[in-house]
Amino acid sequence: MILPKATIIGNEDILNAADHVRVEVDVSKITDNTTLTLPVIISNGITKVTPQLVKATIVVKKQTQKTVSGLPLKIRGLSNNYKAQIDDPVNQMINLSVNGPNSVVDGLTTNDFNAFIDLTSLAEGNHEVKIQVEGPPDVNWTPDKSTATITITKNA
Repeated sequence: MILPKATIIGNEDILNAADHVRVEVDVSKITDNTTLTLPVIISNGITKVTPQLVKATIVVKKQTQKTVSGLPLKIRGLSNNYKAQIDDPVNQMINLSVNGPNSVVDGLTTNDFNAFIDLTSLAEGNHEVKIQVEGPPDVNWTPDKSTATITITKNA
């Protein structure tokens, strides 16, 4: 958070180069929302700052993790002249390890994600293709598999 105003006193050259003052917060032991009174830290050459103490409010957003299982793997970009078989994963599904704010993660299902492989410009044969996932913006996810093995053949 940027405070609207602090008054600093010091040598003119130092003051001309100074554009902010700062506070430091050790968040490693903070588990709930809290307000702290902290000293304003000044750079070398600044002799005084007003105010010397500021209140900082720390808002904690609790994170959680869960697994979204059985996300179907879809095929995109395959020419109508070809058909594709997903050889691995055999069940043509992946699982996602999802983490983010409790309020978002708790309600997530497979309907909130799209897992796909893009076969644009691939020809007949066996290929290893990167699995791509689209999902909500407020969470992070990691698929249990990063690639799929496919076989592309010409339509009969």
